[in-house]
Amino acid sequence: MPLGLLASDQGSSVQLSWSASTNAAGYRVKRALSPSGPFTLIGSPVGTSFTDNAATPGMNFFYTVAAANASNVESGDSDIASIVRVLHFDPNGPAVGSVTDGGSYSWLATH
Repeated sequence: MPLGLLASDQGSSVQLSWSASTNAAGYRVKRALSPSGPFTLIGSPVGTSFTDNAATPGMNFFYTVAAANASNVESGDSDIASIVRVLHFDPNGPAVGSVTDGGSYSWLATH
């Protein structure tokens, strides 16, 4: 079972990394919108990292990883890592649409 699963927001993607498992021929990366699942397989890397380019900003994601041996038998799942993808607004960017709900909006300055 992989240990030490970490998730970090890289702006346009989520980077996952974990410690190698003994006798692992590859890994199964799974993602869910809830810590209780259901988890969906999103990748099968050979190494101990994976980049999720499909994680939508503004949402919370939960990840787990299982090791697979040469016979494709999976270990148990790792602990769950969660991440909230932050929306990045450019206040100097082009205006798209309009605000009609009377809400209050703010963003972090980007340089």
